[in-house]
Amino acid sequence: MEVQVLARKLIKPSKPTPLHLQNLKLSLFDQLAPPLYVSIVFYYSSNAEENAASKRNEKFILLEESLSKTLNHYYPMVGRFSNNDLSINCNDQGVEFIEAQVEKDLGEFLHHGPEIELLNKFMAWDVPPSTLLATSPMLAIQVTMFSCGGLVMGIQCSHLVADAFTLEKFINEWACISKSGVVEMSCSSSFGDLASLFPTRVSSKQLPPRSKLSKIITRRFVFDAQAIETLRKRIFLKDATIEPTRVVTVISLLWKALTGAYIAKNGYLKNFSLCPTINLRERTVLPITQQSLGNFWMSGIALFQADKNGTELHDYVKLMTNAIRDTTVNVGKASIDEISDLFIKNHKEIVGKLVSSEKNACPFTSWCKFSWYEADFGWGKPIWLSGISRAFEVISLIDTKNGDGIEAWVSLKEEIMVEFEQDPDILSLASKMKSPTCY
Repeated sequence: MEVQVLARKLIKPSKPTPLHLQNLKLSLFDQLAPPLYVSIVFYYSSNAEENAASKRNEKFILLEESLSKTLNHYYPMVGRFSNNDLSINCNDQGVEFIEAQVEKDLGEFLHHGPEIELLNKFMAWDVPPSTLLATSPMLAIQVTMFSCGGLVMGIQCSHLVADAFTLEKFINEWACISKSGVVEMSCSSSFGDLASLFPTRVSSKQLPPRSKLSKIITRRFVFDAQAIETLRKRIFLKDATIEPTRVVTVISLLWKALTGAYIAKNGYLKNFSLCPTINLRERTVLPITQQSLGNFWMSGIALFQADKNGTELHDYVKLMTNAIRDTTVNVGKASIDEISDLFIKNHKEIVGKLVSSEKNACPFTSWCKFSWYEADFGWGKPIWLSGISRAFEVISLIDTKNGDGIEAWVSLKEEIMVEFEQDPDILSLASKMKSPTCY
């Protein structure tokens, strides 16, 4: 698939950022966020009544103008990172905006099942984390038009300024402005609140996000509502006291399969941690953080101990449930200093596991229950959302379009993925169909 770039430009806010907002200090949570770009791809079908060629430029212009208005509120995304004082210079340098086209039908492209590696072509660039410089844009957007009039939008934002909560709010506010032309931004959402409560600690180090020694393979596994219900019934039959959520059910199965893959590869059972990211908003007694923008999440640590824990699915569910519950409870009753200390403690422990020779941990994040599929820019809601091929090990979950299933995007070392895909439960319950359910 050849993607032809038509234009590359910097989009700035429609109004200059006020002087008192032009320097944003990072919070502790921003400082220790992984040095990578948060990425998501939106797919929009064509309207059969539209003339694709005549509407293409019209859509590009609409997206640019509405983006410029949206950036007035999301001004840190238009700035540049300053490593000297761990801040964002909100100097309106602009976000990267790329217009591109593909001489192909989007429906046909999706129906035949695109290779995951091809999805990276919908991103503006794949910047290695170590090259985040003072000149690097915080946000990059590539809009790719297909010959049928379908549109694909790849969005990537530096983790220094956004977590999933922040990115979702940005995308939906942008979509609202694009569709209605009216700026109705929430006054309750703002940057800077978290930095005032949780200042940076210079001695801390960021979490290394990628594996440099092994080839990483990304695969997509789809669990529909029936498969999830089958798993939940199986868990209930083993332990009637357990009522796992959809997310905990799916991630526990993936954890079990991952442990089995390591047994098949290494010939023995070893301790292995799965580290779920937990959104801390609405989980603390600090009202100022409920709608705060930036990063406000913490990784829990669910530890499987080979000499202590059982290897049935319900055993993994208990471990995951307890890890999320314990982290949530601890945060809920903690002071500001206690939250900071717990965050740093978990961060250091996870870094230690990831950089050890055993490499006995894997990050896990869930984007379920976010309203990604509500992003209507004026030509309907997305028909599909996707991740991209990753260069580091991670498991990411996102809702299917109908809301009752879960797509798991799994990135693992090639030799582990070979074993992982052969797990009996993965083979019987997870669909590996390449094409999304919209086609």
